[in-house]
Amino acid sequence: MKLFAALATCFALAGCAIAPSGPIDPGPKPTAAQTEAAIRAWMHDSLRDPDSVEDFKIDNYSQATANGWLTCFEYNAKNGFGAYVGIQRHGLVLRVAGTDVYYVPGLMYPPLPGC
Repeated sequence: MKLFAALATCFALAGCAIAPSGPIDPGPKPTAAQTEAAIRAWMHDSLRDPDSVEDFKIDNYSQATANGWLTCFEYNAKNGFGAYVGIQRHGLVLRVAGTDVYYVPGLMYPPLPGC
């Protein structure tokens, strides 16, 4: 009976969560130069050999999301064995803070609709 009461209380409190009202502000839109710099910073932090990047292309500069601006891009780079793996497509969420643009860690997407 105590378990039932505890579960009922949890479900009742979960129903009281407040949903955000109105549109969520992704912040100011980064410029093309800021976008490229942030993506290259991600490549430097994430790729095994960031100096081997070829065929780098930004496909979409501005899709607003709840967490920032989704930017779609593609590149070809070497893997750990020194071989090029082929074109990789990704989406990265960017935020503007003052004059700096940074990527949001953990919010890197595989190809999405619209990318």
